[in-house]
Amino acid sequence: MIEHKAKKFLKLGTAIRYLNDVKFKMGGGPQSPEPLGDNHVLDNIRHVLELTKELNLEGTLEAGAFGKLQSMYATLQQASRSATTLTMEQAEDLHLLARRIRESLLAEGNNLSVFYLEREEAAAVTSPPWPKELTIDLILKIRWSLAKWFLGLLVATFLLGVLAAETGLYASVEARVGNLLTPNQEAAPLEQHEPGTAEEQPAP
Repeated sequence: MIEHKAKKFLKLGTAIRYLNDVKFKMGGGPQSPEPLGDNHVLDNIRHVLELTKELNLEGTLEAGAFGKLQSMYATLQQASRSATTLTMEQAEDLHLLARRIRESLLAEGNNLSVFYLEREEAAAVTSPPWPKELTIDLILKIRWSLAKWFLGLLVATFLLGVLAAETGLYASVEARVGNLLTPNQEAAPLEQHEPGTAEEQPAP
């Protein structure tokens, strides 16, 4: 699957519409000259040529009008060295070429399908893995906060240890643990009998 931003198709259509209407913009005469440069004629022709190739619109690329538009682009670039505006004859030629290219694009578009994502699907695909507000400064602040928390925990543990040692808590705990581990009852001593004190058993 080839992915293209919808903006490219819109930009292509806008450029073709400009080339188609430029003769009407000039008012049918030299009263309203149209600049060749400064985002006007030459830039719009360039947009049509580049976007048609980038979008791989093969049917239009092979059309005769596309080749003629390429030739006219080179001619107008050469003319822009001495002239700054479009002539009415050139505007008429652009109008005819733009109409033919538009017809070719419409015919080719009948065999193309455009798929788009629903809002939820687009959010799942385009959402960054972390919040947008999670900047480098915020990350550094979070790390410093964690470091201070960990340092405070170490200090608190040390102070508790010192306090326990001063109050003899360790010794008390150690004694109680020792009592639990040591048996409370000692083994009973063996009975000892004095000689001659044992009762004599009667002879059988």
